[in-house]
Amino acid sequence: MSKFTKTDALFREVLLKERGEVCEKCRRHMPVQVSHILSKGAHPRLRYQRQNVLLLCVFHHLFWWHKSPLEAQEWVKFYKGEALLDDLRILERALPKVDLKLLNMVFKEALK
Repeated sequence: MSKFTKTDALFREVLLKERGEVCEKCRRHMPVQVSHILSKGAHPRLRYQRQNVLLLCVFHHLFWWHKSPLEAQEWVKFYKGEALLDDLRILERALPKVDLKLLNMVFKEALK
């Protein structure tokens, strides 16, 4: 089990509470997965930033987002605005390292 598992699950719950279980690409009401615009591996400080996350159905997450990254990035620019990627990169430089204990408390509070 990853050290992020609990926090990832809480973050997903917060996102579902805020956005509902709707794919942001196809707009269908179905189970969705958390998809990071800038990858959590390459951009760990953006892992829990709401503006770096899309909720996508399995098809659009695994078989579109990951298989067609250039097309996906172009769609994000259209869907979220041209400046988002630059804004995320600037935000990443300003953020401290991820504090999982603090985030767990914040996410639990948001779910109340």
